[in-house]
Amino acid sequence: MNINKRRIAAAAIPAMLITASSATPDASAAVTHASRADVTVGADWHLYDVPVTGNASLDDVVAPGRDDAWAAGATLDLGTGQSAPPPTPSTGPDRWRAGSAGPEGRRHVAASDGTCEEAGFADSLMLHWDGHTWRRTTVPDVGIIGRLSAGSSTDVWASASCGLLHWDGRDWTSVPYAPVPGAAQASAGPVTADGAGDAWLVGHTYDPRTGDGSGFVQRWDGARWRLVPTPDIGGTDDDFEAVSAYGPDDVWVAGTDYTGDDLDPAQPETLILLHWDGHAWTRFPDPGTGEWTQRVTRVLTLPTGAWVAGWGKRNPSGEEIRRPLILRWDGHRWLNTAVPDGPGEVMDIASDGRTLWAVGDTFLPTDVSGDAYALQWSGDRWVAASVPIRGEGATLSGAASIPGGGLWTVGAVDPTGTNQPYALIARHG
Repeated sequence: MNINKRRIAAAAIPAMLITASSATPDASAAVTHASRADVTVGADWHLYDVPVTGNASLDDVVAPGRDDAWAAGATLDLGTGQSAPPPTPSTGPDRWRAGSAGPEGRRHVAASDGTCEEAGFADSLMLHWDGHTWRRTTVPDVGIIGRLSAGSSTDVWASASCGLLHWDGRDWTSVPYAPVPGAAQASAGPVTADGAGDAWLVGHTYDPRTGDGSGFVQRWDGARWRLVPTPDIGGTDDDFEAVSAYGPDDVWVAGTDYTGDDLDPAQPETLILLHWDGHAWTRFPDPGTGEWTQRVTRVLTLPTGAWVAGWGKRNPSGEEIRRPLILRWDGHRWLNTAVPDGPGEVMDIASDGRTLWAVGDTFLPTDVSGDAYALQWSGDRWVAASVPIRGEGATLSGAASIPGGGLWTVGAVDPTGTNQPYALIARHG
């Protein structure tokens, strides 16, 4: 199956068609314009100014400190001739160069000639929180930045559609990942830093001749990325879609084996759940979610256990709704958790210091606009929670725990349904 015929993330269409504007801590100011009259600000949430004009998307957020956070995504060209321009670079052309970066639930890969699919359409966007204001920061252009992870305030990684970036406390620089032998096309996926100068990366290779793909894992040794051998998945089309580390001997990788999609008759997809104990990988069985389609978006590791989040469909029909999928590791096996019935795609999962949050959207096949979606963990099940803002086209793409308590989330909202939404940054607590 051709990877490029699968739609990227569940919220890709609404999130990538946004016009960034100002959100504000004053709820009334967030709905000043008549075009935003149907936007409702959620209780206990605070909205923040997004310092970007023009079309843009924010896809992830990470907080190394209470007064230190990063939000990332891309500015977009939707036919105006250019994406929203960044501020003038102050660190030289080797640090930043605009426009130079080169199907369902699957990431893009670079073209066979090494160019980036997003070239001329999406330029990298990075924002920084200093405890008072979100400000735009110049970064090398690596396309759409989809994942962030921080080991410390001077060790932050960003994974994008066309490369990797690293923050050392002074500069963002582009860092190449290791070549994948024999791969016709390869792309870096999510990255995780475990706080010990150690980091892990998952990615995907694709062969346009056969339509086959496979996941790969790499580890940062302090100077370069190196490939880490993984168990044979056994199929012909698989992807590692999420990674999280709680130390060098506690790393989880999750993804999906899509081989069943290509069989005749087709068979349900299978989750891939791998654990690294510091010496070897162990694959744990799919707990049997009952879903035909299974898409992993995040893995979260905590002292109390681990979680896998995403969404699923009960049959492969294009009209079938997408439902929240959240698994919990009990120390011995992966278990399904109870979630509210109905539509809901979980894009991220994070703790606010007291409980767990899962955020995403309510994408429907018959209405791609959807709405923002949030759940909280009650101790034995997930329950519906307030969202920072409601309006046609709303989605929450990323969430991050704030040291000392609280939660950041980023996303987008299109209240008029005219593909003129704006970027969203919000905090709870």
